[in-house]
Amino acid sequence: MGGGAAILALVLAARITFPVLELAAFKTGKVILSRMISPETTFALGFRHSVELSFVWDLFRPDGEDRLVLYETRFHSSNAGLPSSLAEGETIHLEKDILRITGRRQRIASLHFWVNSESENTLIINGKETYLLAELAGDGLLELSLRRRDIFSYGALKFKSLLQ
Repeated sequence: MGGGAAILALVLAARITFPVLELAAFKTGKVILSRMISPETTFALGFRHSVELSFVWDLFRPDGEDRLVLYETRFHSSNAGLPSSLAEGETIHLEKDILRITGRRQRIASLHFWVNSESENTLIINGKETYLLAELAGDGLLELSLRRRDIFSYGALKFKSLLQ
């Protein structure tokens, strides 16, 4: 009976999935960062604008359906290549020297973006964990997405990253 209970526990563990924030190299699919998240997790993706030389931050959270929700953007000016108009339901605020577009509700299955060391692309999770993406992945096209993983596939990803 003990062996049967262990097998049942393994089968159940393989069926229970949870959301994982994954950063991968777009061309190869190699997972660079894999992190379990909760519905309360927030993360910011930022880069240094090449003309303005100031940071632009997009703030995201999960939507409960394995999509990213862009809910706010922060930047210092609305010159070349920066937001200059609002979508329905969005508002813009000036707080000190930062422009904030709030009320955003863009749902995204995955986000593709170019990383290079000059742009200082940065990912911050829950305001605590900071990842400099060019140091982590090198220059190139990356994909940020939410995936559902079971404990075994998540463990395999983590083990593989330890070996690299």
